[in-house]
Amino acid sequence: MLSWVVAGVHVWLLATGLGLDATGRTLVMLVGGYALAWVAGFVVVFVPAGAGVREAVLLALLAGALPHAAVLLVVLLTRALLTVVDLVFAAVGMLVRPARSR
Repeated sequence: MLSWVVAGVHVWLLATGLGLDATGRTLVMLVGGYALAWVAGFVVVFVPAGAGVREAVLLALLAGALPHAAVLLVVLLTRALLTVVDLVFAAVGMLVRPARSR
């Protein structure tokens, strides 16, 4: 749940930077919306990492709140940033894991 909150807050920060009202209501909406998008991507098993599914849910969620170009930018930046975060955590994990004894 913590990861959904952090990811939802990051989506909210991106969206408010592009014109979404910075209220508690929109924060809760985007944290919940991101959690819904993540679950939808997890449930649809025929695409890797929910590719396209999470984005479609976020697009639908933000469709009326921002201009189309801003919504698309938020969705694409979200996918790109979360991919970078995954790669950074994988690299850190490889660096800190104990060396195997021979």
